[in-house]
Amino acid sequence: YSSRMQAGEQPALGFERKAYPWRAAPETNEVAAVSAKELRAELAEDVICRKAEDSYNQAAPLCCHCKHPLGELVYGDDDKAMHGECLAQLLLLDAKKEKEACME
Repeated sequence: YSSRMQAGEQPALGFERKAYPWRAAPETNEVAAVSAKELRAELAEDVICRKAEDSYNQAAPLCCHCKHPLGELVYGDDDKAMHGECLAQLLLLDAKKEKEACME
């Protein structure tokens, strides 16, 4: 056994190319042709706050910012309801943008 190990005659288990043919995926430079109208429709659908089912199979509204279910405390209106933390992040981002605009 030790003489085979030293001579390197033992095959490397798990790395046999015949057993697992590793090939590079063929490169495709095809770009899906999507019209602007279809793209706008998809984006509008993503922006709308959807509802998810909770453990009791009841519809639970989702946060428009993080897409997680909302709890009892909701900020914003019905169309753009969000968590307090998400609203704070957006307000902080807006304040940073205003500060950068003033600095320029």
